[in-house]
Amino acid sequence: MNRGDDLPDTPPAIQTSQPKYRVGEELMANCTSPRSRPPSRLEWLVNGKQVEKHWVSSYQETEDDEEAEEEEGGLWTTTTALSLPLNAHSMGVRGPTASTKEWLLALRCNAQIGSVYDRHTEKIILIDLQDPEPPMIQTSKKKRQEHAFKGDLVVRGKICGGKHLWGPSSFAYLGEGTEV
Repeated sequence: MNRGDDLPDTPPAIQTSQPKYRVGEELMANCTSPRSRPPSRLEWLVNGKQVEKHWVSSYQETEDDEEAEEEEGGLWTTTTALSLPLNAHSMGVRGPTASTKEWLLALRCNAQIGSVYDRHTEKIILIDLQDPEPPMIQTSKKKRQEHAFKGDLVVRGKICGGKHLWGPSSFAYLGEGTEV
């Protein structure tokens, strides 16, 4: 350790916006590494895989510590924010089985300062697969009324639900407020 290094007294801390999430929601979490000099480098992992950088925002804060400033600079509290849409791809899974009602998601935050400090914190997040009733989207075409739900596949104006269609066709997945 170099003279002037001040390492964090505790491992990084993870805070989430809620204790339980549903598939389709956005997981929002912060990881904070306490005061140190130099600042910690933070990294997120989800189910053992590094999170893509575009889901992460980082910021550092200097502590107002007169004593530390007299010693050539203050101490740094480092925080990174994770904003991750919860779907099979982002969670690194292929999908639930028929009997699965929940997924467990392992959030991990690693904090490192060179080769002298390497600590982590993990938090298990429960992901509920029981979706609430999706919002209904009413569509009409030539005097007939059909009902489509968010996530339904629509091909050439026809609602196909979960059916798989092959071949060239115009299709779209319905989003909230989509009209057909």
